[in-house]
Amino acid sequence: MTDPSDTARQVRIGMILLVLSAACYSTAGLFTRLIDTSVWTMLCLRGLVAGLFILAVMLAREGRAGLAQFSVFRSLPGLVAIAASVLAMIFNLNAYLNTSVANVVLIYATAPFVAAAFSWLLLREPAAPATLWASLVALAGVAVIVGGSLGGGGLLGDLYAMAMTVFMALMIVAVRWGKAHSMVAMACVSAFASFLITLPFAEFGQVDGRALALLTAFGIAQLGLGILFLTLGARHLNSGQAALISTLDVPLAPLWVWIAFADVPPLTTALGGLVVMAAVIFSILQGRRAPAPAPAPEASS
Repeated sequence: MTDPSDTARQVRIGMILLVLSAACYSTAGLFTRLIDTSVWTMLCLRGLVAGLFILAVMLAREGRAGLAQFSVFRSLPGLVAIAASVLAMIFNLNAYLNTSVANVVLIYATAPFVAAAFSWLLLREPAAPATLWASLVALAGVAVIVGGSLGGGGLLGDLYAMAMTVFMALMIVAVRWGKAHSMVAMACVSAFASFLITLPFAEFGQVDGRALALLTAFGIAQLGLGILFLTLGARHLNSGQAALISTLDVPLAPLWVWIAFADVPPLTTALGGLVVMAAVIFSILQGRRAPAPAPAPEASS
């Protein structure tokens, strides 16, 4: 029988890892503003660096024995997670380049609802009422952030953002679905896959020393650590709560831009960010009080 105190500890660890993941992912806008290359070049080199970084982490933790984790290929959840992760990466950067950041942020704030739907379909895992209420509050906070900036985005970018949201939510649910397997290998494979898929479209002539250094930091700090923390943390939480905590990147993204460029966010961004953070904190506190989520069904091998 599972020790409740140990289960509660795992849930707390999962929450901390998801907060760290959101902090890493939130730097995407900062890096895309700093790096002057095509989106395909960014995706290609970011994926290569992130894949090598995660592989190094796996080998450092377990040595050659860690390579056995690539048995994730034999599980349906692993394959779904890899495909969803790669597609989310591609649609993510393309969304930022084809519509306003505000539109991308607003659309991504629906991820908890999408994750809850996937979770019910795949795992028959109902979302806690507190998570649903917190998701609504978070969505309201994001609406405040973008209230004065809608109308500047393009339809194509909005569609990219919708696709990115669906695939990110699906990846989070697949990680929980496949918790019987190591999803760290999934993170590694998806990073390398994004490198290989975008390789034919990359323009390496655009990459000078400065861009290469920034792309290396982009691959490690934003994607490598972001997806690593996500895959390690999401397995300990229900899917709706994991997706909700991941929306913390909404208020954090403009913070990094403000620090780097002294680009002071408008009052609506600050107020909306506080609402989102309050919703996430509420969800975390409720998650500590509520019973731990039931184990997800084991994936078929």
